[in-house]
Amino acid sequence: MDADRSVLQACGVYNLISYDAWRMAHPSAVLIAPTGRITPAGRITWIYRCSHQFDIPKSDTMMAGLATLPP
Repeated sequence: MDADRSVLQACGVYNLISYDAWRMAHPSAVLIAPTGRITPAGRITWIYRCSHQFDIPKSDTMMAGLATLPP
């Protein structure tokens, strides 16, 4: 649980208020490095913050995000 929404805020996806949401996360796509490649628990390496409820990242955008993962 992220009761105080600190993780949402740290990731830049917190939406305090807008026409379609209140105190929740923007829809987002998050890539996390596999466990053990960065830290034992993994680490967020890329975030796509959607601009609205029907915004989804295109496949080439996701592939560019995957390219940011370390070898």
